[in-house]
Amino acid sequence: MSLLTRQAPCTKILSYMTAQSSTKSSALNLNSLPLALLASLAAAALILVLRFLGLFQPLELTAYDALLKSRPAEPLDERILVVKITEEDIRNYKYPLPDPLLAKLLTKIGSHQPQSIGIDIYRDKPEGELAALLKNDGRIVGIAKINASGGYETPPPPGMSVDEGRVGYSDMPLDDDRVIRQSYLYTTLKDGKDEKTIYSFSFLLALSYLDREKVSPQRTASGDMQLGKVTLKQLDSNAGAYQNQKLFDQSYRMLINFRLPAPAREVSAAEILAGKVNPEWIKDKIVLVGYTADSVNDVFNAPYSPTQVAGVIFHAHAISQFLSAGLNNRAMIWYWGEPMEWGWIVLWSVAVGALVWWTKSPLASALSAAIAIVLIIGFCYLLFTKEGWVPLVPTIAGVLLSAVAVRTLRGNPAPVIIEVPVPVITNENPTRNEAFGPNSRSGTVVDGVTANPFARVNWLGRTVGLGDRYLINSRLGEGGMGEVYIALDRTIGRDVALKILRANVNAESLGLQKRFEKEVKVSAALRSNNIVQVNDYGTTVEGFPFYVMELLQGKSLGQVLKKEKCLSLNRSIGIMKQVCEGLSLAHQGITMVSSSGNKELVKVVHRDLKPDNIYLVPIGIGELVKILDFGIAKTVSQTEEDGEDRTDLTMGGFVGTSRYAAPEQWRGQRNLDHRADIYSLGIIFYEMLSGNNPFGIDQEEAYSAPALWYEGHVLREAKPISAQAGCENLSLEVEAIIMRCIAKSPDQRFNSIDELLASLNAIALSP
Repeated sequence: MSLLTRQAPCTKILSYMTAQSSTKSSALNLNSLPLALLASLAAAALILVLRFLGLFQPLELTAYDALLKSRPAEPLDERILVVKITEEDIRNYKYPLPDPLLAKLLTKIGSHQPQSIGIDIYRDKPEGELAALLKNDGRIVGIAKINASGGYETPPPPGMSVDEGRVGYSDMPLDDDRVIRQSYLYTTLKDGKDEKTIYSFSFLLALSYLDREKVSPQRTASGDMQLGKVTLKQLDSNAGAYQNQKLFDQSYRMLINFRLPAPAREVSAAEILAGKVNPEWIKDKIVLVGYTADSVNDVFNAPYSPTQVAGVIFHAHAISQFLSAGLNNRAMIWYWGEPMEWGWIVLWSVAVGALVWWTKSPLASALSAAIAIVLIIGFCYLLFTKEGWVPLVPTIAGVLLSAVAVRTLRGNPAPVIIEVPVPVITNENPTRNEAFGPNSRSGTVVDGVTANPFARVNWLGRTVGLGDRYLINSRLGEGGMGEVYIALDRTIGRDVALKILRANVNAESLGLQKRFEKEVKVSAALRSNNIVQVNDYGTTVEGFPFYVMELLQGKSLGQVLKKEKCLSLNRSIGIMKQVCEGLSLAHQGITMVSSSGNKELVKVVHRDLKPDNIYLVPIGIGELVKILDFGIAKTVSQTEEDGEDRTDLTMGGFVGTSRYAAPEQWRGQRNLDHRADIYSLGIIFYEMLSGNNPFGIDQEEAYSAPALWYEGHVLREAKPISAQAGCENLSLEVEAIIMRCIAKSPDQRFNSIDELLASLNAIALSP
């Protein structure tokens, strides 16, 4: 390259793209939609299997609890009053509450004419006035505890019987995580040789109120219980998120549709005894009496509360649920059957899989999956506000697994290897003043001057590639290595970017052809979010190498600096970090397989870092940084056993862009290493913050006198950035990083790009 050669920035740029697998014969296309859908179905099937095994149940129940807590608040159920026996009541009246005091409390409540009184207190041996009250007051409902065999573990008070509808059982089922989310409707009681149905404590109290309103439970054709127009759906073993839960045939279980933040008004026993409670709170109401003190150990984990909740409150929730269903048509928690749930999970997995297949980049794929997840969460929440419980966690898991599977197929196949006739390269210096025939394969010499056939080719409207795959439609821009065009990939019907190199390949330069193939393979293997990747390559019939990448809208850093002159410290460091991330992969090296079958570690030095080769892709409120044009990169292999010609495609002494080239590049040093890139990056960092260069070179003079850049990079001392206008307040840490990057000697720079990245990460940024 001549010192006077300058590379023009492109208005559009190339982005990383997934490689397409191909062979000389027809082969399975890893980017085909049917295969993507198959991968999505496989992902969904795996999620369904894991769900069936119960692996998602804890997470699904956690999600259920979160949805429950996020629902809009509901008013208290005024038909219920909870009389709680608190820690203060226990300190004042002792535990258990003495029989005379409990009798006095019940008498006080009864004097205000409640519909019924439920005592959530075990009293199997009452004495005196309490025993008589429990036996004779038909409004009082007591509790019993049922053991695993269906008999009494704790019997009801004497004189109160199941047959009279005055005894309910207080048990509530616990989930595996020891949380109460369900209630019983009834179970079977084994009383001696007899078996009879015993209603739950809460359902029995609700029935006493509903009977007065002329509402009674009815059986549906499916065997479920119905109150008014609302069906009390009986849980099955795989209801909702539950998988293979143990149920008893003799019991009827259902989910509690909790009324939040609280089911009913609460007063203390002391307030009742002192006559401080409004009688209207009691009249014609269901009054529940029970312990709420933690010391009594009648407290349980609730799905809506971080602290434990007393058992009497759970009963209030259940009673309110039955009353609201029978009298207010308030729905119960419902869920789909298993086929519907499977379809829901599969539908989302396949839809996102197809979307990921359709999107061009991993970033777009990730954004598509994220949007789908937001929609799933929103839809599940909306349904839950209508009491609908549909799969959330496994659906999200299916979407993520499907996206990863399809993206893997789309993004990680091997680079394309296209066999082309063995061409050669001519080494003559190009000019632009001679005609060129369509069948020529090398430059021609006229009057002692070598003509440049590349300069005379009109690529527009031409097709290149195996099977005329790419139709060249328009020109994007020109660089020192070649020209970039927009072309239509006729195989997939999508526009791509196609760069045609100026180097002409012919049969006399087999080593250079191999070199081109190797450099393209290396570029294609550099898979990083911060590197634009090669997708395909080949050679035109004239012998010019080309390679293919995908189009992306955005701006180069050069375009941004031309408009804004300089950038903020935060933005500059953000750009630098992402460039370092991309260079880290290249500098560390990638493992390639040589033509002899041996593995070799190939490290890559860019050698032409400049603002025009750093591209900024808008993403949300930020930007994704990509490094462009590894076309003149130098690959450094650990093995040389191939015996390949190591000549660069860009032959000559100086390689790079004069404004950003390291001193060793100007000297024509052949064994350049990663520290040349660090130097160029330091010059770019300096320019982003100051809008100037470190050598005081006038911007206008720089283009017409490239020798000034040689003098600056090789001979002049760099001006500290703090001496530049507007940079006086930069921290010493930032200045030290920049000045170390642009040290004349490579040994005085950062030892690696990772070391530079660590120093950038240590800088405290402003909020």
